[in-house]
Amino acid sequence: MRDVRARHILPPARVLGTPLPAGAYPGSKPMKIVLSAIALTFAVALATPVLAQTKDAPKTKADCTKAKDMKWDDKAGKCVKK
Repeated sequence: MRDVRARHILPPARVLGTPLPAGAYPGSKPMKIVLSAIALTFAVALATPVLAQTKDAPKTKADCTKAKDMKWDDKAGKCVKK
C-alpha cells in the first residue's frame, strides 16, 4: 500500500546538498528555546532588585523639602538633587 503522508514540495536542505546554517544542527531548536528561557529568567531576576531600588523624585514642594538630599527648583517646578 502507498504511504499517504503529506509530501514536501522540496526535500530537506541536507538532501539537496546545501549545508545547514552555522550553528544549526538537527534538534537545535529545543536547545535554543531552553537557553533563551534560562537567559530571560536570569535577566528578570537581576533586573527586579535594581528597578525596585529606584525611587521617584518627590512631586510636591512640601515633599521635596522633607527629603534630605533634594531641593525644589522654582524655575523648573520640580524637585532636583542638591
